[in-house]
Amino acid sequence: MKFKFDAKHRKEAFKRVRIDIAHFDLDKAPEIYNENSISPVTQQKEEIKAGPSDFKIVAIAKHLCGGATDICLTSLTRDDLKNVQPTGVLIAPCCHHSCDLRTYVNVQYLEELGLEKKEAVKLFAATMWANSGAINKKKQEEMSELGVTSKERTCMGFVAKRIINIGRILYMKSKGYDVTLKKYCKLEYSPENLIIVCHKLPS
Repeated sequence: MKFKFDAKHRKEAFKRVRIDIAHFDLDKAPEIYNENSISPVTQQKEEIKAGPSDFKIVAIAKHLCGGATDICLTSLTRDDLKNVQPTGVLIAPCCHHSCDLRTYVNVQYLEELGLEKKEAVKLFAATMWANSGAINKKKQEEMSELGVTSKERTCMGFVAKRIINIGRILYMKSKGYDVTLKKYCKLEYSPENLIIVCHKLPS
């Protein structure tokens, strides 16, 4: 991967870090809190008088696949962070069928809904119904036996996605954020057209 567009950021305070998202630690991102930051304009070291509490951080991710969304939310809201948590978090989740109970941020919510482990796994898998489109004859026959139409099957897939995202919303609210789920584009442009918008409330 050449990252050719990185050249467009040479006049800005920009750095690309290639790392597994599961290993990301906000406290170990020196470019954010470094007191001797390099000025993107003069290329000279300029002392930053403000402390970490004066910085505002916003985390943005588009189509963060499956459990990666949950890993990201967890890493950004850890209780043991020495520095500030992000002021804002904007994440467009996708591939809900790739979620798993090991990383999902709100297993307790699923348990409160009465879902046992096997049922929760089926919930994750059911999200594929929202985007699977036409189904083959055998699958149609199976769904007909259950009294479910193709349209209803698609609707159930979207409901499964919404349940997963509601759990994420409740988790972020428990961490002190005002949270909304919004559409950022029409469904015809992307079946994954929702974004979780979080704003840190004053403590």
